[in-house]
Amino acid sequence: MSRDETALQVPGDLRGFPSTHLRKSTPLVRAISKGRGPWWFSSSGGRFDLPEPYGTCYLADDAQT
Repeated sequence: MSRDETALQVPGDLRGFPSTHLRKSTPLVRAISKGRGPWWFSSSGGRFDLPEPYGTCYLADDAQT
């Protein structure tokens, strides 16, 4: 089984999986590669990327991340 096939399987029971709740006032920073526009969503097969025609928006809570 390839890495992509494993990553795209339905996850098991996620009860107890760590979670964080953000306040509406929490600023988020968009994480994109140099040369990408603000409406670019990754679907290139990364660990958390959704397959095309969808994509993943990567966010962080600070610019350094």
